[in-house]
Amino acid sequence: AMAFYLAELPLSKLNTVITPVLTPYLSRINFNLRALRKAYLNVNRGLLILLVPVQVGLAVVAPLMIPLVLGEHWSEMILPFQVLCFVGIL
Repeated sequence: AMAFYLAELPLSKLNTVITPVLTPYLSRINFNLRALRKAYLNVNRGLLILLVPVQVGLAVVAPLMIPLVLGEHWSEMILPFQVLCFVGIL
């Protein structure tokens, strides 16, 4: 549960910032399918540009970060956390 929470944390924090801005914008253009499609693809592209490096970075530093931040007793969480970071990219 902790591995999932930490791996999902960057996306959930980003969603809390993006959703209030994006919802009114998309609702204004919802009848223009071409603009809606373009906006949707641009948002997804932007999210990937931001989240892929974060998720990969978290997976790479997990063996150092988890024991340092959470303590040695959380070391068994490293591999599940790394897997969930890469799954989060998908």
